[in-house]
Amino acid sequence: MTNERFDGEADADRWFGGVTGNADWDHRQWRIGANLGAFYSREKRDGFTETGPTTGSVTQGSQTTRLGQIRLGGRVGYAFERLEPFVKARYEFDFNKSDVNVAANQTRPSDDDHGIGVGAGVDFDIAPNVVVREQPLMS
Repeated sequence: MTNERFDGEADADRWFGGVTGNADWDHRQWRIGANLGAFYSREKRDGFTETGPTTGSVTQGSQTTRLGQIRLGGRVGYAFERLEPFVKARYEFDFNKSDVNVAANQTRPSDDDHGIGVGAGVDFDIAPNVVVREQPLMS
């Protein structure tokens, strides 16, 4: 580890977009929801040079990072008077993503194309058409 300061300047362009469809059904006090969505992001970083006072210059090549993902999820809740506890799950599939590159002395992280997120939460109806939602999601 060094306390050396490096100077450099990088330039990048990033764009992203997504679309999601939701459907909800009520049956007595049961509330069931489903969603299907996709998103894509891409960033292209131009090459640049870092300069340090004792180590000299290091050139970093250009890099393009991308991620395309499809998500399918569902949720089930039971409505009491002003309170609705729920559980949910979401399946994620990476249909397009950048390769994971690491140095020889680094541990390679997981590179799965599939993932599942699960969660539980509570909706609080505080006024007509006003809901406070607490919904952590764990992957």
